[in-house]
Amino acid sequence: GPSVRRSDGKLTTIGDKLPRTSKRVIPKPRKSASKLDIAGVQQGFAGKDLAPPPLTWSETEINDRYKTPAQIESPVKADLIRQTWFADPVEKAYRVGTYHGCSVYGSLPIEGTQGQIRTYPGDSELHLVWDIDQTKLVGEGTNDVELVIKCVLWWQQELAHDPTFIPRTLDEETRREFVEYCDSFDLETAIKSVIHLLVRPGAMEFVKKHPQAKWWTFTNKDREADGQVIRDVSDEDGLVGLYQLTPHELSGKKVVDANKLALQVLDREACRFLGFQEQERPLIGVRGQRKDLGRVAKLIRQKLGPNDPPALTIALIDDRKCDAWGNCQCNDQRLLCHVPAYTAGSPEQAKELVEIMESILPTATMAKFYDAFKRADPAHALIQCVDIMSDDQSALLKKTGLLASKNPAVFKYIPRVNTGPPPAPLPSFQRASCS
Repeated sequence: GPSVRRSDGKLTTIGDKLPRTSKRVIPKPRKSASKLDIAGVQQGFAGKDLAPPPLTWSETEINDRYKTPAQIESPVKADLIRQTWFADPVEKAYRVGTYHGCSVYGSLPIEGTQGQIRTYPGDSELHLVWDIDQTKLVGEGTNDVELVIKCVLWWQQELAHDPTFIPRTLDEETRREFVEYCDSFDLETAIKSVIHLLVRPGAMEFVKKHPQAKWWTFTNKDREADGQVIRDVSDEDGLVGLYQLTPHELSGKKVVDANKLALQVLDREACRFLGFQEQERPLIGVRGQRKDLGRVAKLIRQKLGPNDPPALTIALIDDRKCDAWGNCQCNDQRLLCHVPAYTAGSPEQAKELVEIMESILPTATMAKFYDAFKRADPAHALIQCVDIMSDDQSALLKKTGLLASKNPAVFKYIPRVNTGPPPAPLPSFQRASCS
């Protein structure tokens, strides 16, 4: 038969017996390619270790103080994280943890300064994060000027999408005035005219003292209950959006969300007034996840891309002392710069505020629209809207009297007034030596 070469180099025929030392190789049956194998060849990752799914921001904190690199359990490879930046005393005093590959540090008040001077590692990048309610701007949620303006924005949107928004029985004079008022209302002009009365006293000087800082702003206007979003101004990544989630039921088109637009413009005008060149990104909504500073580290990491992140000092400027730092992901008070709540302006500011609001939406005009709409349709949505923004809980627009046959309701701007001293100055952040 045909000759073949044996393992010892000698020729033999197929019929000859092989030496006992040779092993018979039995080929393994071929395994059919799986869908994953096929996808690996098509997408170019065949033979490579598959990366785990990305972690959520709440899963990436590494409390790495006093740990050696070998002890760190991190979702990021240890060789990609710089473990220490500064001398040991600086690390022990200021280091909070590692978030998304970013080394995060806090700040400490200098003893005897009543918290007015805070130090931070001088060679780190300073990120100052405003809470918007009662900290950056006056009042809670966000303020009552915004509430009035949102009402008018809603009128505008309904006129644009619902041809039946104005009752058919409304008299022609009021109909024309209502349409002309809504058409002429300009949101940015209105907010710009009043923003100097809404921004916290001393905030402009605070910004000027920290030219090295990078700025952020949080809002907690999102609301969740039992895992369900019951009010939202932001998407899942925290960007404050513009439109409602569903199109208008009559026009079928996208509807501008008055909550979102008013909040965006309010914060943008506040930053412009304070002298920010720009914030690191637009206003951040918390989406029921609280004011989490790990999220800021995540956004910084995303912004830098493949570049190595610097050492970061992050400070949340907030009026809520316990809740603020307790709700931060890292749960470390070194990341909180507590300031007194700014709930109301001075009597002089209150008087000026009434004058400006009368130029934005005169109370006589409001009363005329309210009276006419209620006579035409007592259950009209405009009536419900105005009732909400002028009820007993309102801190700006108040409605008195009952609608009778000849006695329409009376509206009046009555802002909160602080008769005591203004809030204390905002603290200073000073660089500390890192050697």
